[in-house]
Amino acid sequence: MATPSFHPPDIDALLLLESPLARAPYEDLRRRMRVHQRITETTFGGLAGVTKDLEGCGSKEEMLGKLDGVIERVKAMRERLNPLTGHLESSLSMLQDRTKHLAEIHDIVGSATAASTSTDATVEAASEPAAASDLHPRYQSWTDTRLHRMITDWLLRRGYVSSAASFVQSRSLSSLVDIPLFRELAEIRSSLIPAPSSGVAPSCSLSLAWCTENKAALRRFKSTLEFDLRVQEFVDLCKSAPSGGASRAAALPAAISYARKHLLAPYKAALAASAEGAPSDGKMEVDPAKDQDEEDQAINARIISTVSQVLGLLAVPPGGYAYEDLYSPLRYRQLYDTLLAAALRIYSLPPQPVLHIALSAGLSSLKVPACYNGERSSQSVHQAAAATDPPEAEGAGPVNEDLLADVHREVEAETRKHDAELHASSSDETVDETRNNDCPVCATVGCGHKKKKGGNELGLGVLAKEVPWSHHSNSTIVCRITGKVISDSGEEADEVVALPNGRVYSRRALEAGFVGRLSGEEVKEEEVVGDGRSPWGSKRDRAQVVAEGGEFVTCPRTKRRFPRSGVRKVYIT
Repeated sequence: MATPSFHPPDIDALLLLESPLARAPYEDLRRRMRVHQRITETTFGGLAGVTKDLEGCGSKEEMLGKLDGVIERVKAMRERLNPLTGHLESSLSMLQDRTKHLAEIHDIVGSATAASTSTDATVEAASEPAAASDLHPRYQSWTDTRLHRMITDWLLRRGYVSSAASFVQSRSLSSLVDIPLFRELAEIRSSLIPAPSSGVAPSCSLSLAWCTENKAALRRFKSTLEFDLRVQEFVDLCKSAPSGGASRAAALPAAISYARKHLLAPYKAALAASAEGAPSDGKMEVDPAKDQDEEDQAINARIISTVSQVLGLLAVPPGGYAYEDLYSPLRYRQLYDTLLAAALRIYSLPPQPVLHIALSAGLSSLKVPACYNGERSSQSVHQAAAATDPPEAEGAGPVNEDLLADVHREVEAETRKHDAELHASSSDETVDETRNNDCPVCATVGCGHKKKKGGNELGLGVLAKEVPWSHHSNSTIVCRITGKVISDSGEEADEVVALPNGRVYSRRALEAGFVGRLSGEEVKEEEVVGDGRSPWGSKRDRAQVVAEGGEFVTCPRTKRRFPRSGVRKVYIT
């Protein structure tokens, strides 16, 4: 059996979706390196002052006591750096494995390009490490790995961390996916949105710990996630206080103390920033250096408004209409969505699964109006039937029932005729006037074709309805018979021809198996044309075939016969 030809893909287009694969461990490595540097600088910065103090020690015991303190601080620093060092080694190993994985596709494409451009096949086979026949399975293996990564990413984003871990373990992909990150996010989600059967109250402690660890990145992105979590904890304290007057007043000091500690500082900072950005004495001139951008102004206004609003919870217990949005449990879902978006941004991951991005790009490049012609034509017939019903309005005149019944009968007959044309073949064949069996978008529901045995009627065409149409600067026509693109150049040059009924095929495929000739008895035989069982579209077609010597062409889709002289060439623009 001949080895399938391998055409090297466009490496730039192929790597568009692969940037998060390399950037995620790099961002994690850089973040942990900053933490490592901060701990080291903080510890040794304090030790510099201790060194100066040693010079002024009056006794040996005092000097030994200060040295013991230095040793204890260094030991504490080492204990803090030990787990961080392990994470650094893991991130570095993951980055190396992913770089090697991406370098493999460069090697495959480079070898394929060199093999296709070489003029001396013997020299090429001797000099290249991988022959062209070996490149196809290598590329297939690489794309399989990429698909497995996309599936794992989708599982992780949907919260199926255990299933994703089992899937990765069975395929040895642990270094190519971000399971540790999503496992941490799953724990945070469980603390914010616990299962109803667990009986555990929602908690913001893990989320706040995560914000503390990523404070620098959140500040760089101007995220208010930590402030929102503090507000939610204040809301929980107000919610947990009893509704009674005296008992509630006794429980509120904890909420008031929390607000002074965590909400008052950002409130004052927002007020001061807003005052600096606003013009003074009614003058409109503002120093451009001190002027804030619109994003900062919106953040400050939101902080001021939120703090002013949540302080009202001290006087209003839950259960009423007032402040219902603040007491709503849906706020935990919003907080997790905000934290998830921030985490994906910190690690340079796309906001939606890579599988969705790849499907959208692929389906959009394949989706053309012809994929849905059958669906639209079927809908148009039924819409025509609905349009015959007159609107019921007050004061309308009498309706001619006989005329309306005739119209309905005509529409029903047209509908039956249309459905019979779409479902005229056997039950295990797919029938659609415009569907291409090789097109994944055409495998959709409600396009006027039957489902193959064992097939899935919910195909990719359903998903393709949500993506835009593909844009082709030059028309590309695929032969319905061979399933190949018809081209007028190259070794397989062919012509696009159209039958009198408008069906388009390649001339080579049409003449190979759909050209026939009437026998002498068929020429003399009188056929009844137009009864629905005759292969002839009209008496004129049959008469023209007889006049031209009995040679005819059969349409592969409709099985209608036409004179061979009626086949005309089509020019692609």
